[in-house]
Amino acid sequence: MKKIFLYIFLSLLFIVNANSQSNEMNLWIAKGYKIKTENFAPNPKFGGGIKIFTLTNKKGYVVLCSIVIVANGDIRSALCIEQ
Repeated sequence: MKKIFLYIFLSLLFIVNANSQSNEMNLWIAKGYKIKTENFAPNPKFGGGIKIFTLTNKKGYVVLCSIVIVANGDIRSALCIEQ
């Protein structure tokens, strides 16, 4: 019984974490960055892949955002890095 509660707790923790990370890209867009390019690198072995966004602003600053998408379409993780 304890293991079931542990699995449910960990699953919810991962879901909340993935949703909060995917909002990171929205924060950059709210700061005035625009999507310049959008690429998808598929993973044929496991399905899904990585979606890579390049964001730029008027001053020329660049932010790279990568979102890992699993085979069923869920977001596993998202990360944005300012260059």
